[in-house]
Amino acid sequence: MIPAGKDVSAISRAADEVRQIVESLEQALEQMEEVLELVELAERQKSGDEREIDSLRRALRRIQPPRGHRESPHERGSESGGDPASD
Repeated sequence: MIPAGKDVSAISRAADEVRQIVESLEQALEQMEEVLELVELAERQKSGDEREIDSLRRALRRIQPPRGHRESPHERGSESGGDPASD
């Protein structure tokens, strides 16, 4: 049979180990919550950035025509030698 003092010591050590594990898990949980907050913030910023990019693209389209419509047929003809009929 194990003496009472040694049994309590083993139980006490086990309880201390469990407390340390619980403390470690609580710290890990806090860190995971911080990471979650950062991920959520990044997602909100990404969404805002995407909306801003779309808005800038729309504004650019209003002030700058599409690439295929920059030159008139007359302007293109003058670059190739002057006579649009010869194209």
